[in-house]
Order: sequence, then C-alpha cells, then structure tokens
Amino acid sequence: MINFNIPTTITQGDRVTWKQILPDYNPVIDTLSCFIRGATALDLTGTPLGEGWEFEIESTQSQALAVGTYCVQFVIYEASVNRQALGTTKLVVCADFEDLTTFETRSFDEIELEAVTKAIAAVVSGGTAEYRIGDRMVRYQDLAVLTERQLYLRNRINKSKNPQSIGGRNVGVRFRN
Repeated sequence: MINFNIPTTITQGDRVTWKQILPDYNPVIDTLSCFIRGATALDLTGTPLGEGWEFEIESTQSQALAVGTYCVQFVIYEASVNRQALGTTKLVVCADFEDLTTFETRSFDEIELEAVTKAIAAVVSGGTAEYRIGDRMVRYQDLAVLTERQLYLRNRINKSKNPQSIGGRNVGVRFRN
C-alpha cells in the first residue's frame, strides 16, 4: 500500500505543495499524475525533484475548487507508455472564511424546522402556511400536518445530535440482583 503525501484538508485560496516519493519508479523517465475529482476537477502532473515528484496546487486553483470532499487518484506513466493507477485517497476542501459574508452552520433539518415553525405561526394567525427550502416550495393549510412535520423534524435533529441514545432520548436501565 502506498502512502500518499497529499494533505487531507486544504482551504480554498491556499497554495499547497507536497513531495511524493515512489521507490519503485524513476522520476527522470516516469510521469506521476494526480487527478482530483469531486464537485469540480483538477489535474496535476508532478515535477521530478530528486528521487520523487513535487506537486503544487496554486492559490487560484484551490480557490476554484468547490467546498466538499474529493477523491484523489494517482497514476504513474512508466516511460510515458504503460499507465498504472497506484491508488486513491480523500481530500477535503474547506471554505475560506475571509471571503465569506454569511455562512450557514445549521443542518437542512434545522433550517426546515425553523420554516415549519414560522408556517405554524402563520396558520395560527389566520394565514396560509407556506415555506421554501432551496428549490422546493411547500404549502400547507392543515395545522395537524404542520405539527406532525415539526415533531418529525425535532426527532430527526435530536437523533442526529445524540446518536447513542434511542429515539433521541436517554434511556435509563435498572438491574436487580
């Protein structure tokens, strides 16, 4: 198994360099390429340096990568003829907070729960309940359906925050001798 030296996490806008050494290959005659795939794609070719290859992601290239998890594959071209995939690893691209004016830290369920709660308030005050989440528009006129959705979302949020507990609640067990 090959240990890839690419960082596991980078931030948009950062310049990143690393050296990859592969003892079974010769940097003078072999070419090592790195393919980064995810929401966007980036292809890199290593520059021979001593007994390995040096890779660089320039700041403009990392800025162009969307935030998220990427799959990285290294491929060696022996004497520019024989192609062999050496393996894959993961890379996480994080947002550059310097360029962000707003940043949503809530989960999708938490955002929807807030919208449902506002819709319930609209129904109680005599209006029609409707809310938009992303490109989805939801319109309710029944308070019971909204309340059921609110309870469902609260349970999902509690389960995600407390995965060890059953049903989102702590369970106490008493044993007797």
